Amino acid sequence: MIDPVPTFSYLTEQLRDNFPDLAYLHFTEPVLESIKHPETGSNDPFRQIWAPRLFLSAIHTLESALKAAEEKGDIVVFGRYYIANVRFHLLSF
Repeated sequence: MIDPVPTFSYLTEQLRDNFPDLAYLHFTEPVLESIKHPETGSNDPFRQIWAPRLFLSAIHTLESALKAAEEKGDIVVFGRYYIANVRFHLLSF
């Protein structure tokens, strides 16, 4: 998807408006998309819509995790490289 912002903005707005007690949203940081499409390779539009509720983000380095937690208030999730079947899948490419 070249520009996911309209679709996922709408989804985030609908979740915010229709499920006010939803505890959090969990997004994966668009690492590869940030390289290919810097103008749309960010979860910031969805953070802004969801704020001030909890926003979880995944696919981080230590440095980017600290930055997301300190500057954006994200709860950072690690796990992708610790799950055996995902690791096998990544190595098979």
